[in-house]
Amino acid sequence: MAFRSSMGKASSVVALDFGPSTLRFVEMMPEGNPKNQVLSAGVVTLEAGDDASTHADRIRSVLRRTVAFRAGPQGGTLIASVPLRHAFLRLTEVPEETEDVPAALRWDMAQYLARPLDWYALDFLPQGDAEASHAQRYLAAAYRHSEVETLLAALAAAGAPAPVALDIDALATLDAFAANYPECLPERTVIVKADAEATLLFRTRNGEYLGGLVQRESPDVPFHAMEAHERAEHLLHRARMITLALGGAAGAPHNGSAEWTEPERIFLCGDLSGDADFRELLKTGMQAPFALLNPFRKVSGPDPDAYPVAYPGAPFAAAVGLALRACDLQAGAARPRLNLLRHLPAPEREPGPPPRRKVRAPKPLKPRGDRRPAAKRLWIAFGLLVAAVLAGLAIRNPAWVQGRIAFDAIRFGPPKAPEVDSVRLALENEASRIVSAQQRSAIAWLTELETAILPDSVGIRISRAAFTSPDGFVLQGLAKNSEAMSRFQESLVLVPGIDLRRSESRPAGRAFEFLFSGGFLAPEKNGADSTEVPNLVTSRDSLAETVSHFLRAAADAGFVFESLAAPAPTSAETFEARPFRLRSALGQPGAADASGRLRAFLEHEYWKGSPFGIQRVSLENAADSQIVFLDIMAFCR
Repeated sequence: MAFRSSMGKASSVVALDFGPSTLRFVEMMPEGNPKNQVLSAGVVTLEAGDDASTHADRIRSVLRRTVAFRAGPQGGTLIASVPLRHAFLRLTEVPEETEDVPAALRWDMAQYLARPLDWYALDFLPQGDAEASHAQRYLAAAYRHSEVETLLAALAAAGAPAPVALDIDALATLDAFAANYPECLPERTVIVKADAEATLLFRTRNGEYLGGLVQRESPDVPFHAMEAHERAEHLLHRARMITLALGGAAGAPHNGSAEWTEPERIFLCGDLSGDADFRELLKTGMQAPFALLNPFRKVSGPDPDAYPVAYPGAPFAAAVGLALRACDLQAGAARPRLNLLRHLPAPEREPGPPPRRKVRAPKPLKPRGDRRPAAKRLWIAFGLLVAAVLAGLAIRNPAWVQGRIAFDAIRFGPPKAPEVDSVRLALENEASRIVSAQQRSAIAWLTELETAILPDSVGIRISRAAFTSPDGFVLQGLAKNSEAMSRFQESLVLVPGIDLRRSESRPAGRAFEFLFSGGFLAPEKNGADSTEVPNLVTSRDSLAETVSHFLRAAADAGFVFESLAAPAPTSAETFEARPFRLRSALGQPGAADASGRLRAFLEHEYWKGSPFGIQRVSLENAADSQIVFLDIMAFCR
């Protein structure tokens, strides 16, 4: 028998917060003393290769740990959430005179989504006064039908009842925030939900979602399986990216007002909020009062001795918010919230006979020599290119993450023939963003090398200064004495954007050889990937001429480049990533002078619309000259 309160009223509710790699659950009793008491909480790991039956086993094991479902699925209320990583959120406005608001919202989402609208579970939530029928600002959410159906099938296979609602995990945190921090609701607040695979930074005030910024991550190995050094580097990268993104998430004006230039509060929740090292890394970059979002601040949490995994509670914020929503549903006092199971009615159609499955005659086999249809060959080429560029060239650039909408088709099947052109256009657009971002990063590094790193380095001789896109640098050289080396290292940490991760030195007579390396994030990079860039994809036929123009312009700037052996091009049927490796000797200028001259040349090429991304730039001191190595790459159609 399911657990019931002493008054014989509502049974407990169970909230399941599904992430890409974890399943968190919270069981809550809506009535009793205290009200909304959390009975149990926990987390299980979901492996990437798990199939639906394995997920069902995980869900079944979770339900057996709750009071409500130990006696069977009839005992309690279930509510669930899906992870933000594959969701699409959009704030949109509908003109006041619009008669059919749902149709207008569906039309808007159809323009926004890359795939057909009927591929998605959709829901829309009015913003502002939720009771006002004339509300014209809406939060729209979309999630793939196939993902929702897979989740519902796993729940059914586990013997669970159908959930009363299906929310997006990040938005569920708003219920936990409102219940535990009512005094902060009127304040300008940014909530950072940092999970292993994605981070959402969103603005809220008076309980509303007012817009946010998503950072999606694709680590090579799951976070929980990382080695210590990988984990440390990943956490540092995530903390820096979140700190930079706060400018876009918190600094953007809302409804034409400048009031969001200074957030009053910043709260952290999500998987990574339970990591003490990550909290310390993130805290150093906060410009406003910063704290964990504790879902057990005013909601009674579970017994710490019985459920130690629930503390600190911030990773359970979404699950607690879901449970609070289910409790409100039981009491009949729920606030309007998104529910991906509540579909808007389809357009009315004339009634007709029930659909029948068409029986088609088998197609005759084609000879082996027959060519595949053009659209299919083009799709295969796109898939090969994306996989080859990511694996072969190791380009890890946020522009590819921002292009997830366009490349969703890679995971879910080839596009239909009319969509081929739009996919090709999206691919060229993202390739152009990669090229532009690499150019900007290299120019910013050379600028800092020229103006901040080298000019005041008395007693320092740089033998090698290299920058590798997107953000790695190496500095090697000789320090006159230990004092000079210390001053140089101290000056590095003051350079904006430099993250010094490795410092080595060893005596060389009275002097010291040193090696410093780490990451460099151009200060202007925050938000730059979202700007419009021209099409920087060139044609194969014109590539040789384009290279010649680049080399002539370099010679005019004093760089006579000779070509070195370069990696082989990464090719698909209709697209190619073509790398070049160049070398030039500059007489005997100093490293700062060489850096300034190279920066001026690359900056001039950038504004001309050069199609060459800067993958690596290196300045090396030879006996009688300064050697410049330049690795560039062009995308060719």
